[in-house]
Amino acid sequence: MPDKIEVLIVDDHQKLRRGIIALLAHAEDIRIVGEASTGAEAIALVKRNPPHVVLIDLQMPEVDGIEATIAIKNNWPQVKVITMTWSTNHREAALAAGTDYFLLKGDPNESLTNIIHDVFHKRMVSGSPE
Repeated sequence: MPDKIEVLIVDDHQKLRRGIIALLAHAEDIRIVGEASTGAEAIALVKRNPPHVVLIDLQMPEVDGIEATIAIKNNWPQVKVITMTWSTNHREAALAAGTDYFLLKGDPNESLTNIIHDVFHKRMVSGSPE
């Protein structure tokens, strides 16, 4: 078991990425290993150094989160993917793409740190509100 869970943050909004990084900075056993603003950048970073978990937005320019999740899961099946978005509209597509957890942004009932731990330790798969 690694000392720290390595996480890659992928979202086209820099302020949101910064907020997630600030939030996760308090978790002693989580280390941010990179950030990307497109799915294409995410795939390139995973190819270079696969993290344990990719936290990825679904709606981005160029390669979206669905396409990136498919590429990541097909090439690096050991990498856990947590997809995040503002709406449940793409839930089924995200699950079909192989996401390990579907997260609604801004859900006050969800603890991102706990979700990362649960997904990494396989205590939760394909969770989220309906």
